[in-house]
Amino acid sequence: MMDGLDTQRLPAAAGWRFSYLLVQGLSSVALFALLAQILPAGPFGAVAVAQGILVLAQAVGDFGLSQGATTALTARLGAMPARRVELLAAATATFWAGAAAAVVLVLVSSLPLAHGPAQATLIIAPAAGCAVLVAGVDGLLRAQGEFRRPVVLMALSRLGAFAAVPVAALTHSADATAAGLAGGCLAGTAPAIVLLGSLARRPAAADVRWFVHAIVPLGLAQLLVVGSARLNTLLLGSFSTVAAAAAFESGWRLYQLGQYVGGVLATASAPFVASAIGRGRPGEARRLVVRLLALASVAGVLVATALLVLRGPLAHAIYPSGRRRVEDLMPWFALATPFGLVGQIALVTLSATDRERRLIPVAFLLGAIVNLTWVALAIDSSGALAAAGAASVAAVVTNAVLIALALTRVVSPSRRAAPTPREPRALA
Repeated sequence: MMDGLDTQRLPAAAGWRFSYLLVQGLSSVALFALLAQILPAGPFGAVAVAQGILVLAQAVGDFGLSQGATTALTARLGAMPARRVELLAAATATFWAGAAAAVVLVLVSSLPLAHGPAQATLIIAPAAGCAVLVAGVDGLLRAQGEFRRPVVLMALSRLGAFAAVPVAALTHSADATAAGLAGGCLAGTAPAIVLLGSLARRPAAADVRWFVHAIVPLGLAQLLVVGSARLNTLLLGSFSTVAAAAAFESGWRLYQLGQYVGGVLATASAPFVASAIGRGRPGEARRLVVRLLALASVAGVLVATALLVLRGPLAHAIYPSGRRRVEDLMPWFALATPFGLVGQIALVTLSATDRERRLIPVAFLLGAIVNLTWVALAIDSSGALAAAGAASVAAVVTNAVLIALALTRVVSPSRRAAPTPREPRALA
C-alpha cells in the first residue's frame, strides 16, 4: 500500500485529484445554475436555502472524518501496515455514524425556516447522508494510494443529483425538485455504499477510540467552519430575506469552485505528506510542503484574479435574477481566495501529526468569532454583502493562523513534527 504513496506518484495523483475537484465543483455550480434558470424565483429561493443547509449538514456530519482518513489514518497505516484491515474497519464504522448525524441535522435545521424552505429542506435530507458516505469512501481509498476510483464514485453520486433538473422543468415545484435531488443522490451513491459495506468488519473498540480521538480536532474545525461561513445562508434565510440567502449561497459556491480547482495541490498531496510523516521521514515531508506552499501561493493569485475579471459572467450564469447582488459580493471572495488555497496546504500538514493537529481548532475558532460578530452587527442593514464580507475576512484570519502554525511548527528546521507512534517491534 505504501508504494502507492511514493512521492513519484504525486503528479498522477494530482491529475486524478484535479479531475475529482473539477467534477465536484462544476457539478455543484452547474446544478445550482440550472435550477436557477428553470425554477421561478420563489421555489428557487427555497431550494437554494435547502442546498445551503445540505452543505452545512454534510460538513458537520463529516466531522473531519474524510480529512482524518487522508491524513491521520494514512500516517497510522504507514506506521502500522500490519493492522490495515482493523484500522480501515474502525474508520468505516465512523462514517456510517456521520451520515446519520448529517441527516438528523438537516431535519433540525428546517425548524426555524419559513414554510417553503422548510419543506424543501426536510425532503432533501437524505442527500446529506449520501454526501458524507461518498466523502468517506474518497478518504479511505486515498489513504491506501488509490486515486482513480474516488473520481468515478463521486461522479456517479453527483450525476444522480441532476435528476432534480427534469423534475424542476416539469413541476416548477421546490418540493418536487428537492425530492428529485434526494432520490437521485441515493441512486448515484449506491456503488459507494456497496464499497463501504465490503470494508465493514467488527472494529476493535481501541481502534475506534484512536480514530475518533484523532479526528476530534478536525471535527471541531469543521463545526467552526460552519460558524465562520456556512451558517450565513441559514441566518440570512431566517433573519433577512430568501433573496439575500440565495445571493450569498451563489457567491459562496463560486468561491468554492475556485477553492476546488486551486485546492487540488492540497488534497492530492495530503496522503503523501501524511505517509512521509508516519514512516518517520520529516525531512521529506518538509521539502514537499515548502514546494506546495509556493505553488499554492501562485495558484491563489491566479484564481482570485479570475474571480474578479469574470465576476459578471459568473454571477449571471449562477443566479441571473440576482446577478448584480452576486457580482457585488465577488471582490470579498477574491480577497479570501489566496489565503484559502495556501491555508489548505498548511491544514493538511498540521492534520498529519498528533501534536500539531490539536492546534487546528484555534484557527477556526478565531474565524468563527470574526464572522458571527460581523454578521450579528450588520446583517439587518447590509444582508448578503455583510455576510460575504464577514465570511471572507474570517477565512483570511483562519488561514493566516494555519499558515503561521505550519511554518513555525512543521516546516521550520528548528522544530520537528511529532511522529505518529509506530507499531511496537516484537521481542527477539
